[in-house]
Amino acid sequence: MVTLITGGAGFIGSNLSSVLSKTGDVRVIDDLSNGNEDFIKSLPVTFIKQDISKAKIDMKGVNIVYHLAANSDIRSVGFKKDFKNNT
Repeated sequence: MVTLITGGAGFIGSNLSSVLSKTGDVRVIDDLSNGNEDFIKSLPVTFIKQDISKAKIDMKGVNIVYHLAANSDIRSVGFKKDFKNNT
């Protein structure tokens, strides 16, 4: 099974990547604005460093997507950044 995880280099995404990479092909996309590549460096995953709002992601063969990319700064003013990340 092929899994795509957006925000996969963050705390939750990297832990999910660790579990899922034991049983299948995992692709991680993250712009590292809040994530950390060290969290996934030792995992057998394909890492794509890119902003998901600008990415052209090849979904061919992908069976499931976990959308974990988010603005973790809850103090931010306005909704534009959150809207951009989620649409």
